[in-house]
Amino acid sequence: MLRDEIQFEEFAKRIQRLEEFEMELDSLNVPGFESEVLLIRQKLKDPNNLEAIESDTSFLKNKIEEKIENLISETKITIKKAKSDAINAKKSFWLSALEIFENDLLNFTQEFDSGSVPLKEASASILSLKDEAEVLSVPLSEGGMIEEPGFEKENYYDILGIKRDATSEQIKNIFRRLSLIYHPDTGKHLGVDGEQRFRKIKDAYDTLIDPNKRRKYDEEIGI
Repeated sequence: MLRDEIQFEEFAKRIQRLEEFEMELDSLNVPGFESEVLLIRQKLKDPNNLEAIESDTSFLKNKIEEKIENLISETKITIKKAKSDAINAKKSFWLSALEIFENDLLNFTQEFDSGSVPLKEASASILSLKDEAEVLSVPLSEGGMIEEPGFEKENYYDILGIKRDATSEQIKNIFRRLSLIYHPDTGKHLGVDGEQRFRKIKDAYDTLIDPNKRRKYDEEIGI
């Protein structure tokens, strides 16, 4: 009887551990690793697979962490090159935006290194940061990024420094970056020029972030 009770308790522990692994897999279901997660989930049906599941899950976590670290490195390289371009082009406001972004990336990296950010959240964050870095790094000569105050443009896409096919997420990200520089509360040193520039940025954002307004605007400018 005692032996049966021990076996039951052991089986119950295995079931509980499998449930814990199932919850853990939810946090590991990140883009690019869906197939690995699916294979491990299939093993959850058998409590005797516990050791294999534990090994596979640990291996998957290491792969995801490595991928995030590589994305961090790639993003750092992108920003480093963009900063060099901004310096060579003597575009101080473009450089300021890149430095603000660089600080955000540093904060994320420190949080990730501390292990305080769940991998699924960390993966989403670095992919978003990488996308922002690519938007911020577009050279001025190719229709990207921030012009100095006083440079008048009526095209909303040019005002935000984005491509015509920019996604809503990219528009939100670039608006946040530009707001950090030109918003009256943070860009007081820019004076009237900064306030005027921010009003143009806000008008452009309000139009392009709204699908209906954007569609109508595109028709007006012949896109």
